Amino acid sequence: MTTGILFFIFKDWIKQQATSGFQTFITHYREDPDQQNLIDWIQEDWLQCCGVEGPRDWDRNAYFNCSSGAVGSREACGVPFSCCRSKPQDIIRNKQCGYDVRKPTYKIVAAAAAIFAAAVRLLAQAVVCSRLPTGPNGSVRILRPGSIALVVAS
Repeated sequence: MTTGILFFIFKDWIKQQATSGFQTFITHYREDPDQQNLIDWIQEDWLQCCGVEGPRDWDRNAYFNCSSGAVGSREACGVPFSCCRSKPQDIIRNKQCGYDVRKPTYKIVAAAAAIFAAAVRLLAQAVVCSRLPTGPNGSVRILRPGSIALVVAS
């Protein structure tokens, strides 16, 4: 009971100490493998978060700081893999999923890639449909065993 009362009284101080300690761990992320594994576990499994206040906390780290790109860090403007959400079907964890995610152009590039993929799918469908045999009235009929008939009138 005494522990609970003390925790309640000092909750703000405890939160401040935990925040400060975690931010220090972020600063030294690549320097100590034990701290790195601890941060990855906290972010990925325990709290499922990215940083203390958000992904921008990784600017405190020399490798993930956006200015680190000038010195050749591939992780510049990124976050560690433990910030990424893994997909259930993934067999191997993508350790590079956090590269460049905090760059201002990242969202634009991702959106452009999605638009390009949708355009390719649409083009493929158009090519397939243009190759379909037409009936005497210009309609397209596709009948396969176990499939639904598609009828498109022109």
